Amino acid sequence: MKMKCLFVCIMLLDVSSVFAQRTLQEYVNLSKTNSPLIHDKLAQQAVNKTEVQRLKAFYTKAQIGVTASYLFAPIISRDGSSPSFQANPESANDYFGYDLAYSNGGIYQAQW
Repeated sequence: MKMKCLFVCIMLLDVSSVFAQRTLQEYVNLSKTNSPLIHDKLAQQAVNKTEVQRLKAFYTKAQIGVTASYLFAPIISRDGSSPSFQANPESANDYFGYDLAYSNGGIYQAQW
């Protein structure tokens, strides 16, 4: 009997803490604050704004670029008394290695 009375008292106290049903406007407001689609849209807007700023900076500022490459054409020259290694010679008459007519030592390019 005491157990039943205790159970009824607990249930009455528990029922008193139950809130009334929410209105439609409260559900609409909750959906606006918790909607993953709205959060995604806001994130996409921030990304698009950052991308526009990046593209404006890229296309409205002057750019200078330089590209250089160096051709290494070693030979073993037999001019003179003994064969010798030359890393990038200007001229040689009797040699083994790259053809000096095809390799002038460097190719330089600049882009503005």
